[in-house]
Amino acid sequence: MSKEVPSSRKLRVGVIGAGVGAALHIVGFQSCPEAEVVAVCGRTEGKVKAVAERFGIPETVSDFRDLLPNVDVVSVATPNVSHYPMVMASLEAGKHVLCEKPLGMNVREAREMYEKAELSGLKHCCGLPSRYLPAISKAKELLNQGYVGRILQISVESLPAFPPASPMGWRSSKALSGTGVLAETGPHMLDRARYLLDQELTGVFGLASTLVPRRPMTAEVYDFLDGVRWGLAQEGDGPRSTRMSAVDVEDDCLILGEYSGGVRASFHFSWHVRSAHTPRSDYTGVQIYGEKGTLLIETVRPDGRILGVKIGGGPPEEILFPVEPGTCSSPPYDRVERWQLSMNQLIQRYVDSILGATGDYPTFHDGLRIQEVLEGVEISASQRRWVSLGDGQRL
Repeated sequence: MSKEVPSSRKLRVGVIGAGVGAALHIVGFQSCPEAEVVAVCGRTEGKVKAVAERFGIPETVSDFRDLLPNVDVVSVATPNVSHYPMVMASLEAGKHVLCEKPLGMNVREAREMYEKAELSGLKHCCGLPSRYLPAISKAKELLNQGYVGRILQISVESLPAFPPASPMGWRSSKALSGTGVLAETGPHMLDRARYLLDQELTGVFGLASTLVPRRPMTAEVYDFLDGVRWGLAQEGDGPRSTRMSAVDVEDDCLILGEYSGGVRASFHFSWHVRSAHTPRSDYTGVQIYGEKGTLLIETVRPDGRILGVKIGGGPPEEILFPVEPGTCSSPPYDRVERWQLSMNQLIQRYVDSILGATGDYPTFHDGLRIQEVLEGVEISASQRRWVSLGDGQRL
């Protein structure tokens, strides 16, 4: 089992997947001078070949096992149900692995992936780039400087607000995704809060609902935006379908929680409801309340925005911070641009670690901690009770 990469060549990367997550991973690795994407895997021949042509990737395969002999790193960007077998097989073959969130379908899978990766000595990374958004990085700096004083409470909203006619594809299938908006949006927002607070959730109470019980089942809205973003589809095409199918996962989730340091928390994730904070259809915001003041961190726009207010002080002030220039398309696809820049940072840190550098980036351990929260919320929502995390209760 080889773990060393000759210094005379670049890291060879194989990407599994041909959707929006895969595109973000591909561009992220291609932005690293020390890495090259040598193969991409997908089940649909036409789609995977279009991705390979668009990004200049020399090899395409339909079975992920065919990637393994000729790569050093495997990047998994596929439906959640396939994460576990792909990651475990890649680790068994001696490959470093980056896996999209959520790490698994449940805590058991996530724990086994983490433990196998640790025992192997291979480098592992979970796709949680939210902490590298400019506004989040600046907010972390402000908190470390004591801007709000002792933190009392955090409130997080993530409201992508997809219209009822928007198809969500595999993300609206429990068999393929595990959960709905909780698995899709939850890991990013939970990791964002965990990073800012540097604390772990110790208990949760969750309420989950399906507000739009039927959606069109066709190429999902994520893949359509991805196709337009990368020149693989036309804006006029649009994801269309007349065939409706039942949605068997939640599309709206409310969570109350408590952190290890005593901070109280509330989270709201929804594919349906819309915020009045912005004229855009989507909204993501974090408010952190402290003894000395409050911070509001919004990441809707590519550069984000931070407002701060002091207890007993004047009106809220906008706090400015440096932003890396964008390299992608202009709105309305700035959501992809913003995420790509943060994914590039995550992948560069991961590549540096593989090559021997030390640094902080989200690993499978972070993915496991998030998975424990997701499962705790599932238990709470189904049993309508408070769930203490780490108490051994599992679905």
